[in-house]
Amino acid sequence: MAGAAHCMGFPFLGNELGNVEFLLLGLIERGPEAGLKDILEVANRLQAVARLKGYVTPQNSGLLRAVQQSQVQQISAEDPKPSRAILPSSFSAQRIVFADDDMTIRMLMREMLTNLGVRSVETAVNGQEALQILERFNATIVITDWRMKPVSGMDLLKRIRGGKTMVDRDCPVIFLTSSNTVKDVKLAINEGANHFLVKPFTTSAVEKALHQVILRTHSEEMLL
Repeated sequence: MAGAAHCMGFPFLGNELGNVEFLLLGLIERGPEAGLKDILEVANRLQAVARLKGYVTPQNSGLLRAVQQSQVQQISAEDPKPSRAILPSSFSAQRIVFADDDMTIRMLMREMLTNLGVRSVETAVNGQEALQILERFNATIVITDWRMKPVSGMDLLKRIRGGKTMVDRDCPVIFLTSSNTVKDVKLAINEGANHFLVKPFTTSAVEKALHQVILRTHSEEMLL
């Protein structure tokens, strides 16, 4: 199963399935000697796989994405026209910090960003770790989950906008959340959030979010 997931362009799922297969083989080898701890570890990995279900879509397939990019390049070569789209080099220049308390989501986002051409990505388990990373990592974009402990995404946003971090207080902040109520969105906007990504997200959604915040940043810089 892990091999099939990799072949279909879902390495994030393939890695998790590989972990499950490895643990199951260990259980089989130990037989009656396997304990409750071993069984719980398998259960936890299966839960991680289940959380990825919403992300296994055609839009997130690395295989299909590669085919689409090849087709676009072929069309561009046949009919070259000026484009206003952001070039991949714009993504490669970005330095992104991503904070989420779910390890599988952190792995997934890192993979998506890397596939989009982002070369510098740091991940954090919560807002507190993100703040520590920002002390040594000059981020150009921060993507953060909403609800984390002990420092939430909202707390992280307030610290950045308040000038209490080493990054520019105007650093773009994208919120990643399963909550998309009007009240929550207004609250985050009032605190200075730049964009929102609702779980489960796709590579295309992440790409569009990056496009928008980068374009907005470039436009603001041109006005200065």
